[in-house]
Amino acid sequence: MAFKRKVSIDHMDTVNDLVYKKAKMGEYTDFALECDGVEIPVHKVIVCSQIKAFAAACAGGFKEGCSGVYRIDEFPLSSIRHLVQFLYTGDYGLPNDADKSPSDPDLVLPPSLSLSPSSSSSSSSSSAAATTAAITTAAVTEDLSKNLVAHIHMAEIADYFNVPGLKELVHKKVDETLQLPWSPEGFADAVTMAFNIGDNGVLRDRLAATVADHLDDFLGTDSRMDLFTHDASFQVLRRLNEQLKESERRTKGLQRQPKRSLELQRLNEKLKESERRTKELQRQPKKSPELQRLNEKLKESERRTKELQRQPKKSPELQRLNEKLKESERRTKELQRQPKKSLELQTRLAQQLGSERELSNGIILS
Repeated sequence: MAFKRKVSIDHMDTVNDLVYKKAKMGEYTDFALECDGVEIPVHKVIVCSQIKAFAAACAGGFKEGCSGVYRIDEFPLSSIRHLVQFLYTGDYGLPNDADKSPSDPDLVLPPSLSLSPSSSSSSSSSSAAATTAAITTAAVTEDLSKNLVAHIHMAEIADYFNVPGLKELVHKKVDETLQLPWSPEGFADAVTMAFNIGDNGVLRDRLAATVADHLDDFLGTDSRMDLFTHDASFQVLRRLNEQLKESERRTKGLQRQPKRSLELQRLNEKLKESERRTKELQRQPKKSPELQRLNEKLKESERRTKELQRQPKKSPELQRLNEKLKESERRTKELQRQPKKSLELQTRLAQQLGSERELSNGIILS
């Protein structure tokens, strides 16, 4: 199925090219477009089915319907030839101007390179030589402005005759043309032409963006072009351009600074981790007073234990007496938990405990 569709498309392209060639030779044509005194033979079925103005002229009893010629004076001949090529093939191509003379009707020049018809013969010959040299140089370097002017003429025709397909094609070709090597010569004329078209915001945006990318070529004090005729707009744009350059300079300066060392990065990470833990501790509820007191007692006990560990070990005898003392205290506590005994028993126990303590103290002192 895809193969059949490809064959069908190829066949249609072949037929369109064949009909276009027949039209250029004037074979089987039944209508003509006239521009600058030159008639371009066409087929009604091709042109009238795509442009309503041609169809209305042929069907409304106008003189064009009787004479079979539709006159167009608003556009150059080369642009009308491109229009006819588009109506037959869906595309148009700009000719190579390197081999054309300045008097060639198919040659499209920006206004800044056009010859003045009121010039004298000597000045005309010198102007023609200069223009020929300019054309040759432009053709070698693929003159940006010349091609733009040709495409903008096509945009004017698309807007004038309301041909949406041609308008979209012009946008694509303008994008391709703006990829050519940059040259400011004649670009202001192309921009002025584009902004005179009634409804083509896309084209205006593309050209305005290009001007913004090359403001230095239009805002120079010595070579200022006539793109910005109002002094206020010129001053504002120049100030904005200076600010943009200063911003780019600072950005490049920041990019050239060395990155922080690995050690500094680690310290920064540790600082962030410490801050995070501090915040977590701050969010925890404060300890109760009782818990604080227990904590203090624990620390005091640990302190005493460390002090005792630093003291010399006691003698075996002293250790035995100490164990006896602990045993006596244990018994005393047990007796205290029992019901109280007679006073006599309590007295004897107290005397015995006192004797043991005196004996222990005496050994320690000795």
